Amino acid sequence: MIQFVIGLLAPARAFVVGLVLVLSVPALAANENNNGPALWVIENGPSTVHLFGSMHLLKPDARWRTARLDDIINNADHLVMEIKLDPEGQAAIQRFMAENGMFPPGQSLKDSLPDDLYKDLIKESANLGLPETVINRMRPWYAALVLSMGMIQRLGFDPRQGVEHVIATKAANANIKVSGLETPREQLSTMAGQSPKVQEAMVRDSLRQLHEMGEKLDDLTAAWTKGDTATLEELLIGGFEELPELYEAVLVERNRRWLPRIQALLDEPGRHLVVVGSAHLLGEDSVIAMLRAAGLTVKRE
Repeated sequence: MIQFVIGLLAPARAFVVGLVLVLSVPALAANENNNGPALWVIENGPSTVHLFGSMHLLKPDARWRTARLDDIINNADHLVMEIKLDPEGQAAIQRFMAENGMFPPGQSLKDSLPDDLYKDLIKESANLGLPETVINRMRPWYAALVLSMGMIQRLGFDPRQGVEHVIATKAANANIKVSGLETPREQLSTMAGQSPKVQEAMVRDSLRQLHEMGEKLDDLTAAWTKGDTATLEELLIGGFEELPELYEAVLVERNRRWLPRIQALLDEPGRHLVVVGSAHLLGEDSVIAMLRAAGLTVKRE
């Protein structure tokens, strides 16, 4: 689940930690030691589209902002994110999670998982301060996400330091137009709509990776900060090997849905900045690969 929380899904993560955007920019230091995170650009006459792969959560001391990236952010006319997390979007997330993240009365997680898996989940959840009375009401996909998120936050990673929060705050302060590539329901359904078998595998995957997360997250952050896309691809995309159904739903199908929406930006004059989870811009099924297959010239900056 580490790849979902860090490099992919945005709204579920925001709901789990109970955060909303506030009008203050975290004081993150600039990156002076390398070329910074990877950026791509497509140009079509008066339209420029920059594509930036984000890390949804970072530590407070993360150094990722470069002069070039700040220039692109500060001069953007239009910010495009996975979803638009305005009050309406937050309300939609809460409704979805209440309807699809929790079991109705009479059903429970304990009755949905093998005994050994449930016991392991409850043990690790308790270590993170998550009581069984709460976890037992969650559907497997949501419990897996909450468990991973709890460990990631314990390790010092914070959504308020993540790319989307920083850039969205800047956009709000500058009155820049903000739009989303999908709705919260569209995005969250990619996990909530998985079969019981896949959801059980998600719980197992979260437990398997739980005590390896610190090292993996540090490696991910280091590769992302340097723009090392080969290592990023190995760490993010490689994590889906045991969950091919989820890879197709969470990554490939969403990339296909986004493709025409990103292409349409090239017909709108202005400077567009598209910010999505890094995994969406890596590998043979990425948005970048799909744009190039459609005949567009996508350059790495």
